[in-house]
Amino acid sequence: MNLKLQMTSREVADLTGKRHENILTDIEKILESLNAAGLEFQPSEHLDTYKDPTGRSLKQYRLNKQLTMTLVTKYDDARRYAVTGSFLTIMVNSRWSSKEFSSGCSDRIPE
Repeated sequence: MNLKLQMTSREVADLTGKRHENILTDIEKILESLNAAGLEFQPSEHLDTYKDPTGRSLKQYRLNKQLTMTLVTKYDDARRYAVTGSFLTIMVNSRWSSKEFSSGCSDRIPE
């Protein structure tokens, strides 16, 4: 099985409690920074859309695990914990059944 772990910018916003528009800005800054470092990331490779409740198509990004982790390392411990826990849950549910990966996974930051 070839597992491709991804998370949308909306999922990151939900997990971290940050506004989606701020997550979009953070992602765009990271992609610019990676490009400036010569890593040649094209925003269009990660750009996606979703429909809001009124039917409008709005922008979101689909990030692989490495880009997601790069993004959330900017945030506080609780936000990083929520996102990494979500990825571990995805990995456990999708591919692995090892107890070491399933312990301590959380969906949200503590309130």
